[in-house]
Formats: sequence, C-alpha cells, structure tokens
Amino acid sequence: MAAGVYDISIFSNEWLKLVITYKNSDGTTVDLTGFDVRVEVGQTGCKGPLLVLSRGDGVVLDAIGGIDVTATTERLKAAGVAPGTPFKYRMTLIEPSSKPRVLLTGKFKVLC
Repeated sequence: MAAGVYDISIFSNEWLKLVITYKNSDGTTVDLTGFDVRVEVGQTGCKGPLLVLSRGDGVVLDAIGGIDVTATTERLKAAGVAPGTPFKYRMTLIEPSSKPRVLLTGKFKVLC
C-alpha cells in the first residue's frame, strides 16, 4: 500500500497535534499493541531529521488503531522547526516484527 500524502501547516505559537485512525483495507481498525510509530520532521532534501517523535516520546498508540502525535511549541523551536524554512515529515509504522511501513508523508509548514 502506498503512503498517504497529507500536508500540515501550523502557526508558530501552536503545538503540532495530529490524530489519525489506522484501518485495514476493509475499514476495520488495526490493533496497534506492540507496534511503534516514528515521526520525523526535517528540511527538504536528503538531510537527516531535526525532530524525531516515537511511542512514549510524543506518540501514543492504542488498541483501536489510534495514533496521536504531539509536539509542543517549545520542542519544535528547540529542534529548529521554525517559520520561513520548508520542512517535510514522514510517519512510519513499525510492526512488532520490526518491519517498517511509511504511512504518511508530506510538507510541514510553520506559519508566522
């Protein structure tokens, strides 16, 4: 399955907050017990991420497919995620077998 594309824009005084429900192709939710999710935010191009969020560190997963991603304004600023620079993000689901699958990707903008 190809990764979804979803662009995110937030204002410079806002937290990053993204809540999604992961479902199978038949529309049923996926039990995410034992899974991990890694969200990486970085500049466009091939540079490494400036900010990495994962389970227990900005990401909460539940047994009914819920993925809740949060980063405070302070955390974004400390990582160098600020207005005026083009960023990208990638959300990767990591199965209990350690197999990664990119779920979402897109542009990430911080507006003044």
